[in-house]
Amino acid sequence: MTKKIKTNKLELFLLTFSLIIILPLLYLTKTIDPLITIRILFLSFILFFVNLILIFKSRFYVEKNFILKQLIFISFSGYIFFSALSLINTINISEGIFDLSKVVLFSILFISTILILNYNENNIKIVCKAIIISSIIISTIGLIQYFFNGFYFIPGADVVYSTMANCNLFSSIVFLSLPFALFGYFTFSKKWLIISLISICFSLFVITIIKARSVWVAILFSIFILILAIQFVKQKINLKKFFLCKKSILLTLLIIAVVIFGFLSPNLSEIMDSSLGRKNVTSTRTLTIRLQAWEKTIPMIKEYPLLGVGIGNWKIMLPKYGVTGMKTEKGAYQYIRPHNDFFWVLAEIGIIGFLFFLSIFVFVIYYTVKIITKSTKEDDTLLSLLLLFGFVGYIIISFFSFPKERIFHSIIFIFIVSIVTVIYNRNFPSKKPVKHFYLIGIIILNLFLLSTTLWFGYNRLKSEAHLFFALQARRVMDLKTQIIAISEIDTKFYNMSPTGIPIYWHRGIAYYELNQIDLAFEDFKEAYSKHPHHIFIINNLASCYEILDNHQEAIKYYNKALEISPEFEESLINLSAVYYNIRDYERAYEVINRCNPETKNQKYYLYKERIKAKLDKGLPNEKSS
Repeated sequence: MTKKIKTNKLELFLLTFSLIIILPLLYLTKTIDPLITIRILFLSFILFFVNLILIFKSRFYVEKNFILKQLIFISFSGYIFFSALSLINTINISEGIFDLSKVVLFSILFISTILILNYNENNIKIVCKAIIISSIIISTIGLIQYFFNGFYFIPGADVVYSTMANCNLFSSIVFLSLPFALFGYFTFSKKWLIISLISICFSLFVITIIKARSVWVAILFSIFILILAIQFVKQKINLKKFFLCKKSILLTLLIIAVVIFGFLSPNLSEIMDSSLGRKNVTSTRTLTIRLQAWEKTIPMIKEYPLLGVGIGNWKIMLPKYGVTGMKTEKGAYQYIRPHNDFFWVLAEIGIIGFLFFLSIFVFVIYYTVKIITKSTKEDDTLLSLLLLFGFVGYIIISFFSFPKERIFHSIIFIFIVSIVTVIYNRNFPSKKPVKHFYLIGIIILNLFLLSTTLWFGYNRLKSEAHLFFALQARRVMDLKTQIIAISEIDTKFYNMSPTGIPIYWHRGIAYYELNQIDLAFEDFKEAYSKHPHHIFIINNLASCYEILDNHQEAIKYYNKALEISPEFEESLINLSAVYYNIRDYERAYEVINRCNPETKNQKYYLYKERIKAKLDKGLPNEKSS
């Protein structure tokens, strides 16, 4: 009989140190998005090696894998299945596969994590310690940015963003670390108690200075739910030990001091406005943008209720429903996400897939409530209460932001779900046996999917680097280098930038400016096939039709652009010019009068003057047949 191993330190180390401490520090400066692709690739790489270890040690996990019978696995399976099925409606298959790979990755992370954490009761505490350390590191980087103007070589868009590229994402990730730090403060030894306290103070200071409203709402609502949940804790558990003791009083005083210090610190919103010209993080404009995106998502859901518009394709379909009054009205800015994960999933994969996605949250809440009301283990009850605090906060943040898109946010989310599932299984174990071949089959499937994800992710990362180089060449008007760099991109893996613009459009513009109209025309047609609702692409395609003397097709496509954005000035002026060219001066004049008369576009005044001159001469219209 084989002697059973006592620990699973290697796979636990890979899972915690690599994904919790190393991954959030990874970024690239030579890709369009500095964080997402490299972190996905790293996550795939680590999970591949973790699953290799699991398959070699699978016989040691057989007695512990009863947890695979918990019903939450059906939720993850259904979410993956309907995400894949939604590819039927996907316009841009490459973007769909990329987003599907993320769903698959985080499901594999969940399976791997619960197997590893369920093996030994102490493993959960190791995860908590890793998250506490990670939070301190991330917070320290942000605080150095705030006080000492350091670490700005890390890519980001705000004054304080640490390694998260965005201040709101930075605020939300330190919030998600709070349950683990609070647990450490109340249960760990003196050294880790101090480390946990530092993590809590740093996190709260970051949250205070950034003033991200979604995080503040999340904290307030989560506190309310926490207070409510405490009322239902099993009477045998003496929570006064945790919440009504000297530690709690000290913590409360420190929290008050940190928050006051944060409010008295230089106002971050003012710094962002005056120093870097950034938006005010507390302005109502950001809420307006979200409401507009949600409003346009509703007809999308109604039109594609069963399978959605296709995973990864919300950003492509949104303009179809009109952009009047939105920031995207002039085409230079694109909405690439609705800032609401629940609307996002519902719109992209349909109602059935959304219900599976939602059931993950339902199961976690159910598991947590049952632990709180039935468990007799104080540590399990306390950790479950604190994770409920973080989990409810995550739900609130998901209503106003996009944590499911961000890799480290999703990793912390999966760890919360996994820990709750493991604690639930520890207190209420599944009695259904799981055979060895079943576990082997799951791990082999994981390895196959991870191999595919690694291959896809590597090629996508390489292609994104080519696009970055191409856009750098564009900035210095080195159009030939731009064309060569884009031509090296493998469009099977990558055909649209993170900003929602097909790469063919970038090359088409370069060809157009080099007066290679036939090549530009082909690229604009390809770009249109990948994003048929982008008004810049439609406008450029129409312009090529006009140059090639296909006036009717030019009119057709200019009108398509104007259906999406009726006041899109460039298409109005161009359409007016087409009517002028076919000597339909009345229509030309009617169209150009739809432009804003206070426009600074000189073509407007030139074309209007010429059209008016023709009409004043009383020349007859010679409309094209």
